[in-house]
Amino acid sequence: MTFLEMCKYSTFKNKNKNNDDDNDNNKKYKTDFDIEESIHDNYVRLEKDKVDDQSIIIPAGFKTQIHSQGYKELLQAILDYCRELFRLEDKQKSLEIEAKSRGLPVPQVLPSEKRKLQEKARKMALKYSFIIFQRKSEASRPGLSLIEYTKAKVKAVGNQKADKDFYETLILFTARVLQPAFEKNVSKLEVELSRLFRTNAFNITERTQAEKKRLEKYPQLRPPQKKEDTKELISRYAMKARVPNESYHHSYIKQKTEIRPLFYKLTPHGATNARSPLISLLFPSMKDKIRVFEEESKKRNEAKGNRSMIVKPTELDQIIEQESRKKKKNLNQTVTDYL
Repeated sequence: MTFLEMCKYSTFKNKNKNNDDDNDNNKKYKTDFDIEESIHDNYVRLEKDKVDDQSIIIPAGFKTQIHSQGYKELLQAILDYCRELFRLEDKQKSLEIEAKSRGLPVPQVLPSEKRKLQEKARKMALKYSFIIFQRKSEASRPGLSLIEYTKAKVKAVGNQKADKDFYETLILFTARVLQPAFEKNVSKLEVELSRLFRTNAFNITERTQAEKKRLEKYPQLRPPQKKEDTKELISRYAMKARVPNESYHHSYIKQKTEIRPLFYKLTPHGATNARSPLISLLFPSMKDKIRVFEEESKKRNEAKGNRSMIVKPTELDQIIEQESRKKKKNLNQTVTDYL
């Protein structure tokens, strides 16, 4: 089978089995996952953990919020988005492996699939905005006098720590609730949630996991379990000095950014002014609009430059027929020369 025949067979096979591949990817996720049951179980566990560890904070109004219909809709939107994102990332990895094995350029995920993911992300951001507005509007509930409203508003605006504790607890609790929806412990679920709710650069979960992997790779970086004498201290510092420097920023630069929405490689200065991707999806700033425009223009120009590589099905049949004739002719010539 010639190379062009392999390409034609692969294209035909992928068209016929596209739906089957999607069904296989969906088998990785549990279909019997119940959001309400998971919310109840994880909140009971959170209360038990608080009894054992007094440093755990359950913010005021948190229980009411997680049992509201708006939070359940947010969980469902996050679940749909994460499943679609992980499916596309797995598909991209399989395409890269297949392309490298054949020595071909790495194909990209279809724009229609990326648009589908963007729509799910925008829906998730909309559900999240309802929770933000609901929490901010608690001070403006009906029936309050002007003095009561002013006091409640001043208290809500001045107490930023309460909001911080609420949203930090909400992020961790959301990751715990959705984790059982997947067949195995998917660490990238919490990483993606931390990125979406916080920012691309200040992803605490990703930094923690990166540091954990670094300690597993270089055990000499771990703090000593017992008091060391001078000789042991010098020896440990000598081993520690041999560990290569690995910057978190460098690992962040290497990550794939073609699929995840609003995943920008920020400079240290830009990271200080970064916004949550969920907020940027609803209210994009001028910088966000310019970045999206530049990315779309770049991809459009690259597609125009690669038009010569696109072959129609009829042209592909003709090329395959010509290649087959040449191969048959060369084979006959070789047999004739041998005889």
